[in-house]
Amino acid sequence: MNAVTAVDAVMSDAELALHIFAQWPSSFGGIVLRGDGPVRDAMVAFAKKAIGKFGPVAKIPSNVDTERLLGGFDLTATLSTGQSVMRAGLLDSAAGGVVILPMAERVATNVAAHISQAMDGGDVAAILLDDSAEPDDVPPAVLTERVAFYTDISALRSFRADMPFPKPLALADVQPLDDEQLYAIAATSAALGIGSVRALLFANNTARAHA
Repeated sequence: MNAVTAVDAVMSDAELALHIFAQWPSSFGGIVLRGDGPVRDAMVAFAKKAIGKFGPVAKIPSNVDTERLLGGFDLTATLSTGQSVMRAGLLDSAAGGVVILPMAERVATNVAAHISQAMDGGDVAAILLDDSAEPDDVPPAVLTERVAFYTDISALRSFRADMPFPKPLALADVQPLDDEQLYAIAATSAALGIGSVRALLFANNTARAHA
């Protein structure tokens, strides 16, 4: 495979993954976008616009503290009103939608744990922006194992936001995979040493969404 073909293949996979995720965010947990630059900015802008049709989109700084993330007692408002006032956290503001996490490779362990709990509850999906340059410097596994797609976009030079996709159906309305196809997914997962059941569910959903 020559270099041009390799880049085209990566581009196609990354674009397809983002388009599928943007149409059914809650079914895929999230996506990792590794690499920075104007192409990633365009992909994030597309995702925010597309996903905004389904629910809220909130950006969570990697250095966010627990109170800002989860909400808590608002002392200033309480003193001014004379009544106890609670402040909503960023996860609350994103409920039913998606959180965007810049510099996800630097997120604190406790923040990653709270976000993963929200993902497990189906409250949010996540776009993890990985800015790291080192191969081993990656977002926490507690987050990456909960997202369906991991894309390295560092080689991309453009992003097609206008790819023609039909109006999406609910995945429940798409014909399910048969036993032979499900066995093939499970066998491939086992051969690759993937033990998480989430990977099987994501592969199943991706096949149905792509179909």
